Amino acid sequence: MRHGVTRLAIIAVLLVTIGGAAAGEAGSSPLPDDRLGIRTAPLLLLSRPDVRADLRLDAPQTESAERVITELHARAEALKGKSGPQAVADRKAIDEAQRLWFEAHLTAHQQNRLLQIDLQWEGPSALVNRPLVAEMLNLTPEQRATLKQAVAQRDAARASHTHTPAHEQTLAKQALSVLTSSQKERWRVMLGNPFVPQLASSKKPDQMAR
Repeated sequence: MRHGVTRLAIIAVLLVTIGGAAAGEAGSSPLPDDRLGIRTAPLLLLSRPDVRADLRLDAPQTESAERVITELHARAEALKGKSGPQAVADRKAIDEAQRLWFEAHLTAHQQNRLLQIDLQWEGPSALVNRPLVAEMLNLTPEQRATLKQAVAQRDAARASHTHTPAHEQTLAKQALSVLTSSQKERWRVMLGNPFVPQLASSKKPDQMAR
């Protein structure tokens, strides 16, 4: 990839414990549409038919993904509310199991594409929530502060249940307005080709302006 953005570097950005973001939103069922824009574990994205289709997973890969999602989700659920060294170690073990599954069952191309889809799924908030992304784009303190405020406004709409696709579109425009031309190009390289989620609603939020 251009600009020194390597798969090994990005995978450090993407690994999220199944027991973390959106853990309660997927087990045997697909990750729901309303999680679009919220960071989640990359493995949970494979519960969605549109993501599997984009990656062109074959039947054995799909079956294996469903099994490991169910298994790791159950392990994560068992850790809810727990703290201490053992709980931390158990969550790290889930991360490691996720990583090993990627390496064992996905091709290098599929791994790269999943990393891109994961960033697209979260969208502009990745610029705030993922320190390595901010570092790779060389965001200034002022840029980070402006982006953090924009994401906070979007999150407030979610919390008040007034969130609409328009909030995601506004956030996308605000984020791009903060980036320099060079940063925009690096961000586009990290995102790769557009992933268009197949949403149940007829109102499909625009992907981040490219």
